[in-house]
Amino acid sequence: MEDGEFFFDRNGYIEETYLSWNMIPMRDDDGKTEGFWNTVFETTREKLAQRRIKTLIQLASPPTMISFWDEILEGFESNERDLPFALVYSIPECNGRSAQDAMFSEGDFRFEAALGLDAKESNYRRDGSRPFEERFLPLLRKAQSRLESICVFSASDESLPKGIFHGLQWRGFGEEPQSVAVISVKARGIEYYLLLGLNPRKAYDGDYEQFIELLNRQLATSITSADLMDQARINQAKLSRQVADGEARFKIMTETNPAGMFYISPQGEVLYANDTSTGMGLTVAARKSQERFMDITSHEMRNPLSAILQSADGIVSSMLELESTNSKDVPSEIAQSTLEAAQTVMLCAQHQARIINDVLTLSKLDSAMVQIAPIAVEPDTVVQATLDMFSRELASLDIDLDFRLEDTYKKRGIEWVRTF
Repeated sequence: MEDGEFFFDRNGYIEETYLSWNMIPMRDDDGKTEGFWNTVFETTREKLAQRRIKTLIQLASPPTMISFWDEILEGFESNERDLPFALVYSIPECNGRSAQDAMFSEGDFRFEAALGLDAKESNYRRDGSRPFEERFLPLLRKAQSRLESICVFSASDESLPKGIFHGLQWRGFGEEPQSVAVISVKARGIEYYLLLGLNPRKAYDGDYEQFIELLNRQLATSITSADLMDQARINQAKLSRQVADGEARFKIMTETNPAGMFYISPQGEVLYANDTSTGMGLTVAARKSQERFMDITSHEMRNPLSAILQSADGIVSSMLELESTNSKDVPSEIAQSTLEAAQTVMLCAQHQARIINDVLTLSKLDSAMVQIAPIAVEPDTVVQATLDMFSRELASLDIDLDFRLEDTYKKRGIEWVRTF
């Protein structure tokens, strides 16, 4: 048998006790069972330690101060013997003085939560409208005056007033507690007092004291954590409001500003843009679309212009050749009219070609597609090629052009130069 529950009248009170034992049969020489050897081990300390550790583990850190004490007392639910009842009160700082420096009065206290008391104590209300239970005031005054985080009051040393629990009922064994522990913790300038009834069937020994000390440490840590989390949420909400207000002011300023204004994320995403900026963006997009259209159109127009120029040039050459031979096959008036018409076509086509080439060049410049780099050339070859381009036009105008290199140029021995 392991951890059997017994109640012994020892040490002057009925004590909660746990025992484990083994029944070993005692046999004679013939193998007949003559009796049993019963070895008993007391496991009270181990059993109580397991129960108390389980209580400490169940005290999860509450996320907010609003639900802090409700969740703490919920963690006490499973240990009704070591914690038969619990009451929580709070008292704020008074005019800059701490709770320890201020004197308690009935109106200063605020009830926070309770566990383990019956319906007779239904006058406990969170709204603070209930009359103060004066029966607990002496305990709170003593705890305040001692300036200790844990105070234990016991009937054995008469520090626990007689009749303080008259008319109350609680969990566990239902017997009147012989000891009460008062734990004080502080958060946001408010002193909280947790009154804990202790197990009436277990003395407040070293193990019980260690359990209350661990409970006090966990409460202090948890309430600080909950307070910090609340402050973090408050700061986050305040920061969010400031950001929202800043965005609203920025939006008002940009909407009334004639200039285009916007802001973008580090990834290049546009987070906000005013109407002017949006219009500018549409204008830029329209201009780019127009430029693309002009580029495509210009490229398509260059091909027929080349054919027109070649055909007109061929007509002009034929008319000039016909005129130089004094042929009578075509009347001179018709030949002259045809020549002038062909020359007019060439001039118009050349003008149109220059416009198209300029448009394409500007488009390349805007797209950074034009590269300028020096190259090595022969000056006389470049000049001669340029003159050849205008030879027919010069001939149609009856202009003779003679290209010669001066002796000074030859003497300098210039053959190649770098040019753009």
